[in-house]
Amino acid sequence: MLLLLLLITVTAFGGEVLSLVRPAHMQLVRENALPVVVSADPTKVKELIVTVVKESFPVELAPAPFEVKELPAGATVDRKVLPVKPGKKFYCTHVKLDYGINEVRVVAVLKDNTTEEEARKVYLYHPLLIPYKYPPKEFQPRFFHTDEQESRCAACHDMSRPPKPKKNQPLEQLPPCVECHKPVNTKNAYKHAPSKFWLCVFCHTGEAGKLNRRFAGKTKYLAPEPVGDSCYECHEEKLEDLELMRFHHVPVLTGKCNICHNPHGSDERFFLRLPKWELCVSCHEDKAFRGHVVFTITGKPHPTRGVKDPRFPKKELSCSSCHNPHHSDYDFLLYEPFRELCASCHSAQ
Repeated sequence: MLLLLLLITVTAFGGEVLSLVRPAHMQLVRENALPVVVSADPTKVKELIVTVVKESFPVELAPAPFEVKELPAGATVDRKVLPVKPGKKFYCTHVKLDYGINEVRVVAVLKDNTTEEEARKVYLYHPLLIPYKYPPKEFQPRFFHTDEQESRCAACHDMSRPPKPKKNQPLEQLPPCVECHKPVNTKNAYKHAPSKFWLCVFCHTGEAGKLNRRFAGKTKYLAPEPVGDSCYECHEEKLEDLELMRFHHVPVLTGKCNICHNPHGSDERFFLRLPKWELCVSCHEDKAFRGHVVFTITGKPHPTRGVKDPRFPKKELSCSSCHNPHHSDYDFLLYEPFRELCASCHSAQ
């Protein structure tokens, strides 16, 4: 009888004291709210401590046009303590990441007060900030939503794929995505509607685009890249501008809307990945270091920030005060012909 009980216990808990199920080792990630899944033997473990530690400084490829806030190597980014409950094997949580290399560590405190530990390295990527734009090649997207991986969660979570929602129609019920991915929404001051209302599979179709075909079939929730075609399903007016206007900003022309916009949300208006000026000069660095190509009558470059916008006095002047960040019929993506635009702020007096 005792042998039978021992066999049942080993079968139920797989004979593993501690296993870090998610994230995968050397995983490249794009959101700083990282799901963590841990397997622990409740007959041996009394507590789990999940910690994120900044692994290293990024490599500076060029002087940054603005300050990049970063943690020193060895700093703790986030820490969670999870009590282990009788009969419960799997534990899910989220941790925050810093840009660049992070090490996710899980320490199991055993009932005899000894410990066991597992760790994974992950890289939080940023498509604009140069120090974080080019991760080491060993960091790759490693997908969780496969039949094999999901089978480990199916006892507690609904892992079925929800049907694609119809545009402009509310959901009858929230999809199972909410339970595990809620922090992706709650962490942002401004939430993009498909993410805010959990229309996840509207964009995460599982299909590959011409820029991510190498990942075709590797996950049920792949989003095709470039993302432009998905964006135009809702933003039809932008597609019309693309067809009718003469000049186009390169990220827009190539369908890479998510270079500038986070498709889930942001603390910046319009879901921008950075404040306006920082967003523009992350690509147009010359405007940060050498100043604007248009000079004022004082001989100094025209300001691009730090003064009020004459046309909108409640707002600060920025690149988008004069340039349309998407499309235009005028040179340099200006809102109006050059002289008319200047005269809108500078009278002839």
